[in-house]
Amino acid sequence: VSSDRVTAAPAQQPTSDEPTRDYVVEKLVDDRLDPERGRLFRVRWMGYDPEDDTWEEEAGIPRHFIERYLRGRQYAN
Repeated sequence: VSSDRVTAAPAQQPTSDEPTRDYVVEKLVDDRLDPERGRLFRVRWMGYDPEDDTWEEEAGIPRHFIERYLRGRQYAN
């Protein structure tokens, strides 16, 4: 589903001469507030292991993933 794709990179960032790749978000697994970057979400990428999770800015994550993550957190408390 194209709305699940993010132009970002798990641990393996392309070099400047490589084309940018789209990665598919599997789910959000954590969040934190960064004083300079705002709210960040830890993204689990489809087809990658947990050690490849990355912290991504809220603006770069499809909204339905954020809503699903926040709903799940609300019920966990």
